[in-house]
Amino acid sequence: MKALIKEQIKNLKQKYKYSEARKLLSENSTDENELRALAECYYKDLELDRNDSYDKALEILEKIVNDKNEKETLCLKGAIYKRKWEYQANLDDLYESINFYEKAYKEYKIEDEGYGGINTAYMYDVLANKINSYDKKYSEQLEKKATDIRKDIIDIFGEKKDDQWIYHTLAQAYLGIGEVLTCKDILEEANKKFKYDDWELFTTYKQLKLLTEFKGVTDLNFLLPLIGKENEHILELSLDKKGLALSGGGFRASFFHLGTLAKLAECNLLKDVEVISTVSGGSIVGVHYYLKLQQLLDGFVQIQFS
Repeated sequence: MKALIKEQIKNLKQKYKYSEARKLLSENSTDENELRALAECYYKDLELDRNDSYDKALEILEKIVNDKNEKETLCLKGAIYKRKWEYQANLDDLYESINFYEKAYKEYKIEDEGYGGINTAYMYDVLANKINSYDKKYSEQLEKKATDIRKDIIDIFGEKKDDQWIYHTLAQAYLGIGEVLTCKDILEEANKKFKYDDWELFTTYKQLKLLTEFKGVTDLNFLLPLIGKENEHILELSLDKKGLALSGGGFRASFFHLGTLAKLAECNLLKDVEVISTVSGGSIVGVHYYLKLQQLLDGFVQIQFS
C-alpha cells in the first residue's frame, strides 16, 4: 500500500468515514495490509447491516496468504468475533473470539505487547459471567485463567510503558486482578504523557466499565483520569442501553421512523433504548411510542400493532 493512500485511509478511519476509505481499497488486492484495512472498514462501519458486514470482514481476511503479520490478523479476527458476540450473543462467536485472541497471545506474546492477552482475559471473564449461574466451577476456572494472563502481562510489560496502548493494557490488567488504585495511577500517568483519540478512550473505557461489573467494583471515580472530570455523569450510564434520535420532516419522517422502530424491534434492539430524542415529525412517533409504552408499563392497555 502506497504511503500516501495509507495516510489517507488512516485519516478517514479516524473520522469514521469507513465507506470513503473502502473506495481507496480493493478486495482483489494481494497486499495483506490493504486487506486488513478493508476488513476493518467493514466490521467497524455501523452504517452497514451487521448481519453481513462482520462476515464480509472475515471473508476478506481469509484472502491473506503468506501472512507476514499473523498476530495482527489474529487479533483482528478476535475483535470481529467479539463484535459478533456483542451483537447476537451467540456463544460460538464468543469462543471464536477467545481462540483467535489467545493464539496471538501465546504465539506472539512479545510482539503482541499484551493486546491479544488482555482481550483473551477479558473474554474469559465475559464467558465466566455468562455461565456462572449454571456452571460455577467452570466459571471459576475461567476467572483464574484470566487472572493468570493479566499477571503475566504485568510481569512482562509492567516496566515497559513506552507506548500509549501499553498503559491502557496495564490499566485493564490491574483492574482485572483487583488493584483499582494502581489502575487509576496508570490512567493518570497515561493522560499526562499521551494524547488519545476519542475512539481510543472509548474502547478502553468500555472494557474497563464492563470489568467493574464483572468484578463488583462500585466506585467508578478511578475512571475519571481516562474520560475527564467533565464527563463524570456518564459513569452511571449503562453500556447496554442506547439512545434513539428521531429527526424532523413532517409525516414523511413519521412514516420513516415507524419503520425504524419496527426494524429495531425485529432485531431485538428496541428493548435497549433508554433515551429518545425527537423533533418535529419525529416527535409524532416518539411521543406516541412513549405514551403507549407508559400505558403498557402502568398496566392499562396492551400495545397492539396492526
